[in-house]
Amino acid sequence: MLENHKMKNLKKADEVYLELREHVLKLLEQEEVPFEMVAAALMTIAQRLYKTNLSETDYKNIMKEAYDTNIKLTHKITH
Repeated sequence: MLENHKMKNLKKADEVYLELREHVLKLLEQEEVPFEMVAAALMTIAQRLYKTNLSETDYKNIMKEAYDTNIKLTHKITH
């Protein structure tokens, strides 16, 4: 039962990611929208969600984890 719940959560997380990614790519297709603007907006939204919903300790921990995580690039997104 727990595995089924985890799988549903992973599927939903993938759906959310893909929907947001699709919207980001559409924004980047517009020449007047630089990638820095989109990235800054996404980071601000994420930080506000975390700051609003987590304890101060958990917020600091997740920000440290985000900073320390080595992101592997798959390809460069350009418009």
